[in-house]
This record gives sequence, C-alpha cells and structure tokens, in this order.
Amino acid sequence: HKERWFLKMNSGEHPIEFSDEKKGFIFFMIQEMEAWMLKQPDAIERWATDNGFTHFPESGNVADHRLIAGKDIETIDKPSEKLGDIIKQTFQSGKLRKNGKPKGVIYGKLKSAPDLLSFLDVAALVANDTELQSFCKAVN
Repeated sequence: HKERWFLKMNSGEHPIEFSDEKKGFIFFMIQEMEAWMLKQPDAIERWATDNGFTHFPESGNVADHRLIAGKDIETIDKPSEKLGDIIKQTFQSGKLRKNGKPKGVIYGKLKSAPDLLSFLDVAALVANDTELQSFCKAVN
C-alpha cells in the first residue's frame, strides 16, 4: 500500500509531498523483527533444537501452527505476540513445573530474539521481500 501512503501524506491539512527521487529512498519495513522469524519457521525449529528444547507431544512443526500456516506473514498483527504464543505452545524446556508437567518455553525480545535472529537465512529473507531488496540496493 505504498502508493496509497504517499497519496495520504500529500493530502490533509499539512500535506507532505515527495519527489519521485525521494520516494526511491523511503522504505516500508516489517512492523516487528519477529515477522522475519515467522517467515522462516525452520529457523525457529533449529533455534529450539540448539537450545535443547523439544516439542510437546501434541504439537507439530512450527510451520504447521494455526497462527501462521498458509498466512501472509507480513499482514499478521503483532508478530511478537504470535511468535511468543507459538513457542510457548510448541516447545518444552525439559524443566518441570511443581505439578510435574513440563515447562513451556517463554519467548522474550531481549532474552530470545538475539539468538533466534542468528538462525535466520538472510539471503532468503532478502530474496522474498521486495522492500528489503530495495533497501539493500540503496545502501549498497
């Protein structure tokens, strides 16, 4: 909806007009970095394995989770919340709660994200995101 955004910015009480040249340097990135992670469910699986997490018996592969399966990840509202839900519902840590049931894994932006980001395939992200391609081309 990039062109719609430019039209909106050019209307109203205080319009802002962008030249075609300047438009080429305006990029629309994903709303949260977790969308990149949700685009690569295999990276989430590798991160979990690397951290010694296992699937709950009733859970399947992250790619098949109802919150992302068959959906356009870039349109998902609050990707960080969805990623947190998926991780919590899919993986167990190996530690037990007081009731003897396995503990789920908790996702945290500061605790989990830096490590999880290292499992992403950057080339695949760039190949599948035209805004990211444009950004990389402009900064190179």
